[in-house]
Amino acid sequence: ASDMLDVPICLISLVDKDRQWFKSKVGLDADQTPRNISFCQYTIMGSSIMEIENAAKDSRFKDSPLVKGAPNIVFYAGFPLIDDDGHAIGTLCVIDNKPKKLNEQQRGILTTLSSTIMSIIKLRRQKQEAERLARVRDEFLSNMSHEIRTPLNAIIGFNDLLFKTKLDEEQQEYLGIVYKASQNLKLLINDVLDVSKLESGKIQLETRPTCLVEVTDHILKLQSNSAITKGIQLSKHIDSNIPTYVNADSTRLTQILINLTNNAVKFTDYGTVHLDIEVLKRTETHVLMQFSVRDTGVGIDQENLKKIFERFTQAEKCTTRIYGGSGLGLNIVKMLVDLHGGDIEVESEPGKGSTFRVKIEYEITPVECPDTQAELKLNENLPNIEGTRVLLVEDNQHNQLLAMKYLDKAKVITELAGDGRIALEKLKKSTCDVVVMDLQMPNMDGYECTQYIREKLGSQIPIIGCSAHSLADERKRCLEMGMNDYITKPYAQHELVRVIHKHIHAISDTDSIPVEMGELTVRKENEIFSPKDDDFKKLFLTMQEEEGEEFVGEIKSIYRETIPDHLMELSRMVRECDLTGLGQKAHFFKGSFGALGFHGGKQLCIDIETSVKEANAPKAISHAADLIHYLEDIFDATSQNSGSFS
Repeated sequence: ASDMLDVPICLISLVDKDRQWFKSKVGLDADQTPRNISFCQYTIMGSSIMEIENAAKDSRFKDSPLVKGAPNIVFYAGFPLIDDDGHAIGTLCVIDNKPKKLNEQQRGILTTLSSTIMSIIKLRRQKQEAERLARVRDEFLSNMSHEIRTPLNAIIGFNDLLFKTKLDEEQQEYLGIVYKASQNLKLLINDVLDVSKLESGKIQLETRPTCLVEVTDHILKLQSNSAITKGIQLSKHIDSNIPTYVNADSTRLTQILINLTNNAVKFTDYGTVHLDIEVLKRTETHVLMQFSVRDTGVGIDQENLKKIFERFTQAEKCTTRIYGGSGLGLNIVKMLVDLHGGDIEVESEPGKGSTFRVKIEYEITPVECPDTQAELKLNENLPNIEGTRVLLVEDNQHNQLLAMKYLDKAKVITELAGDGRIALEKLKKSTCDVVVMDLQMPNMDGYECTQYIREKLGSQIPIIGCSAHSLADERKRCLEMGMNDYITKPYAQHELVRVIHKHIHAISDTDSIPVEMGELTVRKENEIFSPKDDDFKKLFLTMQEEEGEEFVGEIKSIYRETIPDHLMELSRMVRECDLTGLGQKAHFFKGSFGALGFHGGKQLCIDIETSVKEANAPKAISHAADLIHYLEDIFDATSQNSGSFS
């Protein structure tokens, strides 16, 4: 507007009861003025351009401090910004310090730009409202996830313990079914409740050698009770040309087929549900599979066939009332089939049933696939953590009992604390090697407790965050707050034992840390790491193998976004010899470097903190310069195109 109308000052001025403030401006230093001396208070009372050619000759403004003093307004033209409800919320105005008059073309420009500004404000409002609703939704999903996963943790855990008791074959088979069903439920909760994850396309396929016959048997076993109860016959047909093993994500395939067969059983009152697996095309290395689920149920009319894959949609309005369900199942199926690069189609006729066909191409693999029994025996090769002192901070009684059972079997010395305050009291009176910290607790939650341990006690004892929340941000927040690792409920014994072993092993190699309420004593042994020891490419690859590609991508994204600001702050601190700031910045990075296995970077931060405590400015500045180079190297590593983890 300033350029097109050839004026030195232009403002987007929003007006309230007492003031006008400048949302955007050119040629003016002030941020706001009182409303009672403003020009815009008059503009918003109309619906068209208000133009003052010479304010010194206008009785309303000639004595105004804005005319007699800065910004010395002579010419003013403004157009009201009117929202959809007819309320004028401000103006677009142009100002000059000499008399002026707009021509028709300029008046048209001012009017058009004002309309554009109002559209932008409207879009901003809609964006903010959408973001608010997204936050509310994510909070709801997170809470729902927590409420469901907490009892599921007990189901999986006690099933795991029961499997290790003396059982006959039939009991082992039943427990195997419970195990697989609970594992599938766990994964469903992870993905279905986290709608934002589904919408953003963050789900990645995790392929491994899979036996399609076993997947099919598992599907039918899971549906057998429901079918028997309704008097429905379940049947299957498997193509003889099917490869014994393919490289597939068995969990996602199971999720697809469970949804389809579950729907078929649910909407069939009599007759059959048939699962058919056939080979459409096969080469030496690949096979195109078709999975068909056919039922003799209620069927779907042609009009509703077009929308059954939409989210929260079911064929008829009465469907939810009669059959139940959320309307998410087929939408999830469609998204998962698309993720495979496959196709899904449906044929149906009201009163005669439906047939869903899914086509997916797989790579053929000669590798044998693990069976359920092997999966259930993961605990047989657990690392030795006997004698480790663990402080378990957990308020849920079921989860307390389960975790204590797991740790007892690992011959661990366990102390229990029901909330963060009790945990701090126990740390004051005794020592331990690692803390397993629940996040949601009364009195003092896991975040507050961790912050107190890190900042007030100065302790670097390994803290493993533990929660039934499934949102990806939870893990990031745990690491940012100073925790060393994070496991999600429900967890199995081998997961808990391995994560404890990982951190007591790491601490025994570097620091031995007795925890006291007062000063912390740190005994360093043998090895001192150097920043040059950190090969980021290898570290990210190792991290990807342990934590998954999505987690590595998020970590790298965080570093890419935040490192430039940290570098600016560090450079300023070095220039100003700001030792306090350098100590805080080193402490900030030390926790995350340690959690990610950046041992050289962690050591560098420790050196900075030590120099700051000793008030040794030259050493602190020298180490800070090294930290700047170290962060630049991380930034370069996260910005390179380096395969699947870039």
